[in-house]
Amino acid sequence: RRIAFFVVMKITCILASLAYTAGWRVRVTNYSSADCSGQAGQPIIEDNPYTLPEGYVVCGSAGIRYQNFQGIITPNWTACMSFSTTSFQYECISSAPCFARESTYVCRLLASDASPSAAYGDCFGNGAHGIAEKVLMSSLQAGDNVLSAENEVSRVIANQHAEVSMYTRMINIKHSAGSLDLTPDHVLQVDGKLAPARDVVVGSILDGGKVESLSYSTDAIINALTTSGRILVAGPEGFPVVATHAPEWLAPVMLSSAGLFLTRYSLSTTLSHIFPETVQTFYNQHLEAFFAGHHASLDSIVQSMPLAALIAVVAAFDVALASAFVAYKFGSAILVIAALAFAVRKTRKA
Repeated sequence: RRIAFFVVMKITCILASLAYTAGWRVRVTNYSSADCSGQAGQPIIEDNPYTLPEGYVVCGSAGIRYQNFQGIITPNWTACMSFSTTSFQYECISSAPCFARESTYVCRLLASDASPSAAYGDCFGNGAHGIAEKVLMSSLQAGDNVLSAENEVSRVIANQHAEVSMYTRMINIKHSAGSLDLTPDHVLQVDGKLAPARDVVVGSILDGGKVESLSYSTDAIINALTTSGRILVAGPEGFPVVATHAPEWLAPVMLSSAGLFLTRYSLSTTLSHIFPETVQTFYNQHLEAFFAGHHASLDSIVQSMPLAALIAVVAAFDVALASAFVAYKFGSAILVIAALAFAVRKTRKA
């Protein structure tokens, strides 16, 4: 029995480890300083977990962990291991479909009643109306209004990966009007239809320009979720193109008419409109790790279910998220009210 118990526990630990590390790799960068600053060598992408002579580095839903033989654990999204004259930085590489954090710009409106066309001019033209600004997507927060097309405004529900440092492989697309860096499985308008970025080739027509060249890199990720499912994105220079906020595995659901209706009028979207700052904080503190850790399993569920069933699942999940947020936002108040009600009931009985 004891042997069987240990076998079961070992298998459980292995399965838990596989679930934790699924969808992640480790990016290793060597620095010529002792504090991971200054001159950096060429980053290397390693398997996860990454074994070291004195321990290991592992990425997962709770961030990156470094554990040596003394049992030291550093939970974060990056870790720096220092020596006398050199150092190594370890960073999580996620398979999450997103935009490049340092090179993706959007048009944020400064007034809720601003004209989309005038806002477009302020951000990407010669306009000087003072009603919009071109900003990095990473600066967005829940509740911000952004251009989702040249003549369309959408509200940000939440900005994914806003406070974590995760890296993944990017496609760098140069088109006739500008540039765009995003993950291969991120969906955008390609030759008049929705398709993942990996399907883009030289000569493809995006909703804003003709593709001239393609290259690849590894960059930090960011992804703003909007009420329309779309967002107008641009590189540091040039004009924008229309892209979606959806990954390939979720696009058939969230970009369908039923999915877009649910996105606009869901409980989560409503709560984001009423409590934007708290919703963004809730996402950063709790949902970020949840979605990172369950990306692979969610992908499998989506691929194995018909659209109607998926819409029902997404609706139920929305109720669960809204309930979790209410508990997060009003948990203390709910406990106080319950305690008062209990005290009143006891008083009446007395």
